[in-house]
Amino acid sequence: VRRFENLSAEQRERRRHQEWKKKYGLSPADIEFMRQQQQNTCALCLRPGGILVVDHCHATEMLIGKRLSVRKLVHSRCNSGIGMLGESPEVLRRAADYIEREQARLQARVEEVLGKEAA
Repeated sequence: VRRFENLSAEQRERRRHQEWKKKYGLSPADIEFMRQQQQNTCALCLRPGGILVVDHCHATEMLIGKRLSVRKLVHSRCNSGIGMLGESPEVLRRAADYIEREQARLQARVEEVLGKEAA
């Protein structure tokens, strides 16, 4: 995204389309079709809007190429999160379990502390 910061919105969009064509063989019509299929939402977090990027599987890319390893459109942050966790479903599940477990633990702690203050 930084390399696009000095460009107009139209120029940024044109540059993205050029990159998608070069990297994944996807035309603007392909991208638009994907957006419509996903109702312009991120395939991971399901939040609408924002800049969506092409997500692809690095493991299958080695075997069949980027074009055939395209998954869906996701927000850049969501794509980075998947990559940072090694695209591992097991690690992603453990991360979700960890977050849920710790949120519950901390919520109980908040209720304990606020309950003492109220008494």
